[in-house]
Amino acid sequence: MNIPILFEDDDILCVDKPAGIETTTGPSGNQSIESLCGQNNIERGGIVHRLDKDTSGVCIIAKTPHAYASLKKQFADHAIIKKYITTVYGATPEKGDIETYIVRDPKRTQAMRALTYPTGLERGIPRLAITHYTKIKGWHHEHSDISLCEVRIETGRTHQIRVHMQSIGHPVLGDAMYFSKTSRELSKKLGIDRQSLHAQELTCIHPTTDETITITSPLPKDLESILTSLSMNNIYILVGPSGAGKDYLLEKLIALQPDLYVIPSYTTRKPRVTEGIRPYQYVTELEFEKAWKAGNILEKVVEHKHLYGTDKHAIDTALKSGKTAITVVEPRGVESFKKIYKERVISIYIDPGPIADLERRIRTDPNRVGQTQKEIKTRIERAKKEVAYKETADFLVSNTDGKQTDALRQLEHIIIDTSQGLTKQ
Repeated sequence: MNIPILFEDDDILCVDKPAGIETTTGPSGNQSIESLCGQNNIERGGIVHRLDKDTSGVCIIAKTPHAYASLKKQFADHAIIKKYITTVYGATPEKGDIETYIVRDPKRTQAMRALTYPTGLERGIPRLAITHYTKIKGWHHEHSDISLCEVRIETGRTHQIRVHMQSIGHPVLGDAMYFSKTSRELSKKLGIDRQSLHAQELTCIHPTTDETITITSPLPKDLESILTSLSMNNIYILVGPSGAGKDYLLEKLIALQPDLYVIPSYTTRKPRVTEGIRPYQYVTELEFEKAWKAGNILEKVVEHKHLYGTDKHAIDTALKSGKTAITVVEPRGVESFKKIYKERVISIYIDPGPIADLERRIRTDPNRVGQTQKEIKTRIERAKKEVAYKETADFLVSNTDGKQTDALRQLEHIIIDTSQGLTKQ
């Protein structure tokens, strides 16, 4: 295994430790940073500090006795600045300081635990540990919150960050030793198979030149892919029964947030006199089926003998270019979105209120001038069934008669809050 070198001169070697490998070689002769550096014919002065096996990032090695003594003293004096990046379970405060003692857990051989005050009965010597964290960003994944934090430690106790974050109710995701039931379940859903903790930056005084040097490690691919997945723009879908006012709210919302990308749809029906803001591609049934089979249409819904479906290619193109997409979808089509785009889909149910009001809206819909009584009856019956979908939506917006302005305000706040990583309801 080739270990990436971040910095090297005659005195020190800074390497980019991958997860899954120990820092030092144990009695069993396991492969480690120490042994691998030896295999690369690098004269070893000494491993100056350790990273946990499943923690990645900057690891510094002294190449001379002088460098070893200098760096060990800097670590002992807490003069070295160590910054980590981690994803943790839950919504953390914007900033926080954690100061406790860390001792060995009497119930678990390899584990440590946080202790507010020593009692004298601890297993081993209680050691003071100080951790500072700053929240960089937050997301919501299904029914859980996630926080991306930058962590700085003044001390370097065993498992310090992992123990401290768990002690305040925000365990590091992927941690197999310090976890909660919900954090472990979330880690599995996200595909995190090691603690998501990365030693991103180390600042020290060079042993020979006395210059301040900062060594930085790029985020490894496994953690980067998790953050990329979480950070991708959302897809908002407005759902609700016919007559709920979805298109009206969409049009008003776009006037307030013009950067939102309205996803076009395919349909086999004829253009109406007034279409609103939603773009349509009017196609024949043959053209629709061809696009469907080619995978260009996300879902296929039949309404009044006409086919409807969302342009999947347009969604993918919009997301790749950094746009946030929005559309109106029949409740029956929601699952097709979530199957492909998963947690990025945010469904917002537009609630029209009492059924009697909904029926009146359907009968007087200005966009459906000329609809037959049979068509009206069909729309009303289907609308009554579609009301049940509000139980599964991520958000609910009340759009009762006379309250359209309030509904628009609710909708706008949902878009703003969730785009900033705030919680779903």
